[in-house]
Amino acid sequence: MSETTGRAQQVDSGVAGAVSAGVPGTGTGRSPDDGLLLHDLEVLNTLHRIADSSGLSLAERLSAIVKVVAFHLRSDACSIYLEDRAHGGRFVLTATHGLNPEAVGRISLAPGEGVTGWVGREQVALPISDISHDPRFKMISGMGEEELHAILAAPIRLEQRLIGVINVQGRQVSEYVPQQVRLLETIGMHLGGIIRTTQLYEDTRKQLKHLRIINGVGQALASTLNLESLLRMVMEKSRELTQTRGGLLRLWDDERQQLVVKVTTGEPLPEPELRPLYLGEGLPGMAALKQEGYLVEGREGSRYAHLLPQGVVSNYLCVPVVDQGRCIGTISVFDREPGEHGVGRLTEDDQSLLKSLSNQVAVAIRNARACDALSSTVEDLRQTRDLLVRNEALAAVGRMSDAVVQELRVPLVPMEGLLRRLQRDDLDADQRTTYLSMVLRETERMGAFLNQVLEFARADTIRPERREVDTFVAAVIEARRERLGECGIAVVPRLNSDCLVPMDPERVECALNHILDNAERAMPLGGEVFLRTERCYFPLPGRRAEGVCISIRDSGTGISEEALAHVFEPFYSTREGGGRGLSLAIAYRIARAHGGTLLASNPPEGGAEFSLFLPAPPVP
Repeated sequence: MSETTGRAQQVDSGVAGAVSAGVPGTGTGRSPDDGLLLHDLEVLNTLHRIADSSGLSLAERLSAIVKVVAFHLRSDACSIYLEDRAHGGRFVLTATHGLNPEAVGRISLAPGEGVTGWVGREQVALPISDISHDPRFKMISGMGEEELHAILAAPIRLEQRLIGVINVQGRQVSEYVPQQVRLLETIGMHLGGIIRTTQLYEDTRKQLKHLRIINGVGQALASTLNLESLLRMVMEKSRELTQTRGGLLRLWDDERQQLVVKVTTGEPLPEPELRPLYLGEGLPGMAALKQEGYLVEGREGSRYAHLLPQGVVSNYLCVPVVDQGRCIGTISVFDREPGEHGVGRLTEDDQSLLKSLSNQVAVAIRNARACDALSSTVEDLRQTRDLLVRNEALAAVGRMSDAVVQELRVPLVPMEGLLRRLQRDDLDADQRTTYLSMVLRETERMGAFLNQVLEFARADTIRPERREVDTFVAAVIEARRERLGECGIAVVPRLNSDCLVPMDPERVECALNHILDNAERAMPLGGEVFLRTERCYFPLPGRRAEGVCISIRDSGTGISEEALAHVFEPFYSTREGGGRGLSLAIAYRIARAHGGTLLASNPPEGGAEFSLFLPAPPVP
């Protein structure tokens, strides 16, 4: 069974369980209002079970959700439209049950267009008992709505911001009751959080995948100086990064004064589109002349659509390869492969990633050409590698991506040297074992760092349960006591909160351990850790909250004033030799996910103190 099939069966079984559950409260002796309330709770609980299902993509989650909503609202169809801000805020059909599944990703409505567009523009729910008498409804060919008469639509919101619309439709002409309208509105509010959480998780996984690909490109570029092999590898990685149907790379020919195709990959364009181009001719010529990228869609009315090469169906992306202020070529890819929603679309993120790759390619091409013209020396190779290491390959994907790249480069340098030594024939078995062990250690270090990046990305996902704070903290101390004792650190606890608070025990324990790790590093010669719990009030944006404070103070040298302002920023570190700078950032995100906060200070007693605040219910 494939992974995709397994996930689909997991979704279908969850939906089947929801459908078999029926409507709670019916025939059990409860009042009708109790039955309706239990019914609504069952719907929301089912949605959260789908949201908590691990390994599911956004499309799979939404596909399951529309089935559940259609059943519980006794409807023949349910559809979800999500707003596409990159294309004028149109609402794109993203998931449907009961309508034509082939319309997913292909049908979109402008704000104010049809019932969906009207709800998206007005941001209020709209029940219609008979669409034939309402001018706001728009029949769309190919959707399969011909036999449907009643419709109820509600906005999907994320923190008061509209992100889409959810519809249910029925074959019978019927009035929707207020309870059904309220339920769909509530579902819309819950959907916003489910969609955002899933998108963040998928974006993180996508960025990590891109990091691995680009770092692999950097290593591969360093390993070959054959120009033909290098260019072919570049285009294969370009297509892998952008998931496109085809692509080609052109290089500037000084003698002909034209851009000449050197490599094609994937499905080729027609032969006339492979001709040499002058500066300013076609999209590649414009990219080379202006030294800027072009992202063009094939739809009618799109800017530069008339310049698209023959054979391009949906979209086209071209970026220049610039070396030392001079364009030496272009990289083009076209027609992203169909995604989860049936339509592939290249984005500005793809353009930034391809530009980052082209920066590496420019340096690599220059060095490959130099080696073709000159007899390379060891010093030449070292300079080439250093240039590649310093290259800002991921500047466009933000500070986090840049920091991850910098962290991964540290072990790659010794690994390259070790692997080069392993290629020698004069090594004995012991030497090879030693070098392989060193390579394995560096690989494990990279794996641990990537795990910490994932931990940072997931830090704000919690599953709270009520725990007695003093007992919980005492257990954390006991688990760390032996380790701290080996480091010459004594723990002085004072646990006085006597309070139950909702917390995710695994996440809070992780946060406390990161703070204790920081205290341990601050006292390399040993010292004391003072750990205190107490009920307190603490400030949050716009209010003052009652809760529990867990304070951890060390007897180290404290935190500098400059560092205090940045101590919870990801990848900020003051440790000698460099640190990952993620531990305290993870702890801070965990505190914020619980509705609390984490503060750092230098108390009068000396050392550094970190105070973790968790909200607690008031004492009855």
